[in-house]
Amino acid sequence: MLIYIKINVSTKGSFDPTCGSLSKLWRLAKRTNKLPLSEELTLAKHACGFSNLKINYKSAHITKLNPLTRLDFGGIAKGYTADKMLKLLKNEGLPSSSIVAGGDIVTGEAPPGKDSWEVQIIPYRDKGVKPMTIRVTNSAVSTSGNTEQTIKIKNQRYSHILDPTSGLGLIHNNAATVIAPSGTQSDPLATALCIGGKDTLTIINKSPQCEAMLFNKRGKVIEKISSTGFNEFVD
Repeated sequence: MLIYIKINVSTKGSFDPTCGSLSKLWRLAKRTNKLPLSEELTLAKHACGFSNLKINYKSAHITKLNPLTRLDFGGIAKGYTADKMLKLLKNEGLPSSSIVAGGDIVTGEAPPGKDSWEVQIIPYRDKGVKPMTIRVTNSAVSTSGNTEQTIKIKNQRYSHILDPTSGLGLIHNNAATVIAPSGTQSDPLATALCIGGKDTLTIINKSPQCEAMLFNKRGKVIEKISSTGFNEFVD
């Protein structure tokens, strides 16, 4: 739980595993094609935040201080699971392995005869665009964005990525790729970067061993903003 709190604090709440009350409302909104009532959103927002939890690390018990508080680890689940799978393979004598879990890729030692793994990125799945190739070893690469899972309500397009501030899906069209030592780090940071934008990129610049690129799409133009050392990994 400590790592989740650390990422929550470092991203200024863009990654928030305590936002399950908002996730529940947003899933209902997508099914019914109706936005939540303002009163419902207010109650759900008040139920978010680690201040609504009492954590006993010795007994491994968590007590909800607000009955509406719910945990949602969807923003970290794939990266965390990929880390565990890679560790299992390494323990079985397969250090040169990689795990692909959707937009999350976790790599071990380089494949035989090569100096790195090649990860190709096409953030908006534009077949006419040349993929960006990232070279990594013993690292994770996560890409997140709103290019596939979207819904339109009252002529407004919303992403599946939940913005904790509004309590609704993101409405801006962007994507992000993060390189980090583990999927447990890269997965939530990619989502947080989509939400927080340039502010989160500033935070990543201060994070050791983490690099990222933010893609902002405005019409047919894609603005690319990267952290200080990101291009060192690009072929």
